[in-house]
Amino acid sequence: MRAKTALLGTIALSALALTVPAAMATPSAGEQGTLLSRTTASTLGAVSQPGTSFGRARGHELRPILGFAQPTAPQLGLLTLPVDIVLISITYQPGGISGWHSHPGVVLVKVISGTLTEYRSEDPACGAIKHAAGETFVEGELTGAVRAGLVRNEGSVPATIQVTAFIPVGAAARIDQPQPPNCPMF
Repeated sequence: MRAKTALLGTIALSALALTVPAAMATPSAGEQGTLLSRTTASTLGAVSQPGTSFGRARGHELRPILGFAQPTAPQLGLLTLPVDIVLISITYQPGGISGWHSHPGVVLVKVISGTLTEYRSEDPACGAIKHAAGETFVEGELTGAVRAGLVRNEGSVPATIQVTAFIPVGAAARIDQPQPPNCPMF
């Protein structure tokens, strides 16, 4: 009888553990994503062409990767090669929101049209950071710490981004996260 009670208790706790994170996740709304490409790369080489740029992020010029010419590169941030490179186009309608999320790797986000507002959980004030068409920003795990983020279209026209994610092979590009206690509810 004790074994049966213990087994039922274990099953109940397992079911609770599986449902609580999903219930705590914040949903997206008003967004439409299209997977453009997903490929696995075992080597990466940053070969930039003079005069080309993805824009600026945190005061640094971001240049495109044109080739895979450096077979000795063992890591990208905390990611060990090989990695999946995932390209996604996402359009947010006015009022659209990504929901709180994180990434298992490094993500470059280029704003193609419109303006998006980014919020980051590690900012104690959870301040708004505006990103207009032509700008690029970085999301994801560069340090190993989970950093939740959210983007929102607070404008009156649709906003489109192109996402380039460098993530572990086979991993989901996005991980839903709960509402951070220091950030506003949307």
